[in-house]
Amino acid sequence: MLIKVWISLGIIGMSLGYGQMVDVAALEALIDAGPIPLEGRGEYEGAHIGLVVIDAETGDVLVDIRGGEGFTPASSMKILPTSAILDALGPNFQFETVVLASEPDEGTIERLTLRGEGDPSLAQFGSDNSLAALAQQLADQGITEIDDLHVDDYAFDWPRWGSGWMWDDPAYPYGAVFVEGDAAPYVDMTIGAVADAELITNPDAYPREVGKLFALELARVGITVDGDIMRGTAEDADAVIASVQSRPLHELVTDANKRSLNHYAEQLYARLGLAGEPSTRGRSFDALTEFLLKADVDSDQMRIRDASGLSRYNLVTPMQLSKVLSYMYQNPITTDGAEVSPRDAFDASSNVLVNSLPVAAADGDVGGTLRNRLVDEGITVIAKTGSMTGVSSLSGYLVTESGQVLAFSMLMDNFVGFTSDMRRLQDALMREMVTF
Repeated sequence: MLIKVWISLGIIGMSLGYGQMVDVAALEALIDAGPIPLEGRGEYEGAHIGLVVIDAETGDVLVDIRGGEGFTPASSMKILPTSAILDALGPNFQFETVVLASEPDEGTIERLTLRGEGDPSLAQFGSDNSLAALAQQLADQGITEIDDLHVDDYAFDWPRWGSGWMWDDPAYPYGAVFVEGDAAPYVDMTIGAVADAELITNPDAYPREVGKLFALELARVGITVDGDIMRGTAEDADAVIASVQSRPLHELVTDANKRSLNHYAEQLYARLGLAGEPSTRGRSFDALTEFLLKADVDSDQMRIRDASGLSRYNLVTPMQLSKVLSYMYQNPITTDGAEVSPRDAFDASSNVLVNSLPVAAADGDVGGTLRNRLVDEGITVIAKTGSMTGVSSLSGYLVTESGQVLAFSMLMDNFVGFTSDMRRLQDALMREMVTF
């Protein structure tokens, strides 16, 4: 059966005043045929596939194929928390990690406290935003000895491990004082690995390990820690004596989306719930819900268990993701705060959320997880990928041959075959969509 939908064609904001036919039947035929195996390789059945396409400029739904059904989104999930935190905090927000101390006595501090608010990019060393940089600031003040070292990560009241995370999937624990990098404390519960389960089960363990890393950096600059290293808070009389800041939020969001960094998405989502009181899963979800209402998305009709998409408990629909993408196109967030039309922001890559997404066939960091897709095909696709065993997703923007910007989400799960077969189907769908 041939199904057609009338759409209004616009090119760079200018309506041409006539209709164009969208052949939804061609998309349905591709989806009905299912994932596309390599030549000579056997086919697999049973894939659950949904596709929604929205005119990003008008918000009109052009294609709705199982758009209201729930899917495991994998890393397409990252679109939701990254959009919400940009909307809530602004693109130029910076995380701050501080050191508080009691009054020094001839270079000795009785109590030193490292306190954070969830910066996902704090390093042990090698950058201005690091434990090493904090240690150097203390050394520059003539501090040589510390009795007790506290790590205050009470800004996040979260479990260390995400709901529904697989035991054999390496991941960082959550933490308001968080250190990334190969030497940072994290859990690798893969077969044959030695896992430190205490980092998950004991809330004091992770901050204590971060404190040990800080003590190493203090020692490098000649500052000794003679007493206990523990999870703890500062006293009211303690003052901030050192601090470092992250890169702007829009750069962290770009890392989360282009490189699909799971721990960035998780830390950003946890920070979303920090507002005058410690962040909890409930407060982060409430903050996300406030944002979703702006995009006309009902949070009661989805299940959110993490921000990265690692959890198989997550369920979202192609319609929900497409609506968020359309909203973020129509309400561009820019680093300079200037009022700009949606299309101008899109064309100039000044729309922060759009700019954070991978770009098909683009080299290096710009291409991100899409750099090897649709190469030499001349199709403009800016979208977030997602993949897990049996799951593949792609959600973002496509520019048609007529210049129209489409917001789309294609979600695929319940497939026992190769992930590459699902990706070939996604590419085939985009080749059809570009002709709209």
